[in-house]
Amino acid sequence: MASCRLLACRALLIVALVLAAAPLSAQRAAYEPEFFAETMVGPAEGDQARLDVYASAPYKNLRFLSRDEGFEATYTITADLYRADADGNAQTLVESRQWERRVTVPDYDATQADSLLDATTQTLALNAGRYLLEIQLEDGASRRAF
Repeated sequence: MASCRLLACRALLIVALVLAAAPLSAQRAAYEPEFFAETMVGPAEGDQARLDVYASAPYKNLRFLSRDEGFEATYTITADLYRADADGNAQTLVESRQWERRVTVPDYDATQADSLLDATTQTLALNAGRYLLEIQLEDGASRRAF
């Protein structure tokens, strides 16, 4: 009898945990990042390495303004590169790079398209070592930073 109660309690606990986690999994499934960033390291000249920073901003996350030729959005990408300690914590700023992008589309529907994004790349030269890279996107019209 006690083992039946124990099994019933375990089953009830499992059901309660599944029900409690259901809203979280629905939130995770609906989450879409404000922008995407990837890096790739490769050889460069001499003892240096080459760090390619790829960033892309979905159109629907940018604020487009009406212009004579359609709609325009601007945004700035900032990549801050820090030397990192053995635990991966940022120590000193090695380089800070900013670049601005301008996106023009002919009509409003394009500004809301889920599938459209603007992609950009920057390359940094690095000496051997451990680094931490922080990437930020700032929308030009709204000044929102991600």
